[in-house]
Amino acid sequence: GGELEKLSGVDNASNCRSCGDDSCDGSCWGVHGLKRKQQLDKGTKKKATKAPRLSANNRPSKVAQRNKEIENIQRLGLSEPPSVHRCKDTYLRCPPPCIRVLSSSVKGKWCGKSVRSVLASEFYDFSDPNRLDELFKSNLVQINGVPVNSDQALRRGTNSNKALSPDSLLKNMDIISRIQYWFEPPVLVPDRIFTECTLLPKAVFNELVSNSCEDVSEDLSIYCCDKPSTVPVHPAGPYYQNTLLLMVEAQQGLKPKTLLPCHRIDRCTSGLTLCCTNPKVARLLQVQMDMKAVSKMYLARVKGKFPHSCYTSYEGLKLQSNDASWSWCRENNCVEIDAPIDIVDVHSGIRVVKASGKPSRSRFQFVRYDQESDTSIISCFPLTGRQHQLRVHLQTLGFPIHNDVLYGGEVDNNIKNEMKDKSIQAITNAAKNDKSHLSIDERISTEIIQQAKDICLCCKGKEGIEESFNTAQLLVEGHSIDLHALAYRVRFDKKKKKKAKVEECSKEQKPLAVMMFTVPKPLWASDVTVSDSFWLDN
Repeated sequence: GGELEKLSGVDNASNCRSCGDDSCDGSCWGVHGLKRKQQLDKGTKKKATKAPRLSANNRPSKVAQRNKEIENIQRLGLSEPPSVHRCKDTYLRCPPPCIRVLSSSVKGKWCGKSVRSVLASEFYDFSDPNRLDELFKSNLVQINGVPVNSDQALRRGTNSNKALSPDSLLKNMDIISRIQYWFEPPVLVPDRIFTECTLLPKAVFNELVSNSCEDVSEDLSIYCCDKPSTVPVHPAGPYYQNTLLLMVEAQQGLKPKTLLPCHRIDRCTSGLTLCCTNPKVARLLQVQMDMKAVSKMYLARVKGKFPHSCYTSYEGLKLQSNDASWSWCRENNCVEIDAPIDIVDVHSGIRVVKASGKPSRSRFQFVRYDQESDTSIISCFPLTGRQHQLRVHLQTLGFPIHNDVLYGGEVDNNIKNEMKDKSIQAITNAAKNDKSHLSIDERISTEIIQQAKDICLCCKGKEGIEESFNTAQLLVEGHSIDLHALAYRVRFDKKKKKKAKVEECSKEQKPLAVMMFTVPKPLWASDVTVSDSFWLDN
């Protein structure tokens, strides 16, 4: 039939495949044959276009949540520069306590489990059953805004008309909330945190992010901050006001929740931290780091005399693991170690050199030795980006970082006791500037606020404070180590063409741009001279 149609010159593409009628309304099966439906719809219906999918952070629910958090920060005055709440004598910054509502969405694995069992197993603060019952009786735990009372409280009639039992089963989309009288541990900060703003070149943005940067709303700012040790980058655990982002935002006159960190750096480590206000720019920098287009240089103070020449007989460098190997780079006069790193304790984050770990390489170069303290200052260059990499590698070489108790370092006992007493005193003094009257929610009554204060451990004196925070948070040990991120070099390469010739791919292309970021040297290395040409151009 098809050959006859071709010979006759008749175009039957629009005819129904089943009945042969070109006016068929599609009630028969043939409407789907020979692409007839597409031809009938052509010119009469526009192809439906899907709306672009919003990123997770731009969805209405996330935007509303972020706006609410910004409103709470402003209402409670939580965004303050580092000079506020800072003691000039001890350099400790400890903000006053306030009432906070901590909320968490129910995860899939929690569904069908009781409120009591989930709180006891998933939250460290609720591990004590007696304290958990105390929270229930005080109406400080809520599910979707409804208090969770203990069975005893329900029998007494407390909120009996509207209350949930601790044995109630959780459902999907439930919100668990806890009302807490919030104390923060102190941190060591200067009057002003070094911050330098640099603009990403428009050519880089246009080439790697967008075809045009004519939109004036595109903020290309990159903030290079010198993070003090003891200070976390973003809110986590007991830290909220004492975080780099909130303090720098207030110091630079930015709106809360504006800065986005481009990478991570340990709380106990000091130095260079890059932040952006534009998610596109932040993502671009993160991609460069993933592509190993970022060179990093650190300074470290280690125990012992670090080798400084390949011609010197040095017996002190003995590897602490059979899974590691080291070599001397004569050209650059440095030690290179190749040692895979694996995590052994997920809770504490401790890592070791282990054959099953991820490949990791670092280079170290001698800078100066101090005979009195038996310590060396060295330059460090991580060739890979594993967490705790430099700390683990230096421990493996037999030169642990000064004050790094997690990886072989030591802290003087007198200093430990002194810092502990100062921290406890700072928390006690902060309680005198109570902010609990600035409630973040009008529905929280003064009775609930008082109940939160009554069961607050920090309000019970020294023993309660020691129970609330660990030794690192009380600045006893593990809070600060002599490791400082000094400089970053970021290389931006042009996009490679899909049909590029082999010869073109083999040639080293000139980078689109190269950006250098540096921060001041730490106090313990302020007078040393360091050459960065090798570390950053390699």
